[in-house]
Amino acid sequence: MKPKLPKAQPSYDTISMHPIEKITLGYLAFFLILGIYLAIFNQSYFDSVYTLEDGILEWLTVIALFTTAWVCCKRAIQFSATQKKQFIVMNLLFAGIFFFAAGEEISWGQRLFDWQTNEYFTQFNAQNETNLHNLKVNGIKINQLIFGLGFSIILLTYLLVLAPLYNINSKVHKFLDQWGIPMPKNLHIIGYFVILIAVEVIIKELSETGRRGELTEFVTSFWVLLNVTFPKNTLFYQTSIEIEP
Repeated sequence: MKPKLPKAQPSYDTISMHPIEKITLGYLAFFLILGIYLAIFNQSYFDSVYTLEDGILEWLTVIALFTTAWVCCKRAIQFSATQKKQFIVMNLLFAGIFFFAAGEEISWGQRLFDWQTNEYFTQFNAQNETNLHNLKVNGIKINQLIFGLGFSIILLTYLLVLAPLYNINSKVHKFLDQWGIPMPKNLHIIGYFVILIAVEVIIKELSETGRRGELTEFVTSFWVLLNVTFPKNTLFYQTSIEIEP
């Protein structure tokens, strides 16, 4: 017996937003607008309070990342008996990636539990913390190379290549569904670019703050959570999969 996957579904952008989506959207809009205002008109507060290390934005970012990891892990377990192996493996991989990102964000609990930084990280970590994303090797910041440039390339490929192909090519549509890849709604795609423009264009041009990246991480982490939890192919995850002999 093997699972019979649901047929390719039509566009789901017409589905009404879940109440949690609406609440989160309003919450993110508030924090983003406030962040833009503070970065431009009260930079000292933005730098020392709003984007403070171990401050509210950082911990909310951690919560979003852990929650996204939990959603992916739960999805893998929930469909373990009805989906193919690639679906399970991909969702477990996503869960691991988001769990890793959350752990990196809080330096794996170093500041929380007051752990001492070992000699290697003292020498090569730009912030003397036990994490990988702040490593600096031969003058190259790992954060900018992998977590910055790498993430940007993956995200743009996802939004500008995979998302359009998902809509127009039935084979790509079926392939991405079978691999359990949550696809972005039109709202999600627009939102990613709004975040990019707001932080990396408006704040960068009108403020001298060097901590705008903290705001980008915060807003993006919750936007990814919405993208993963309420994707365009939501009905694929909700469909009862029939078992054929």
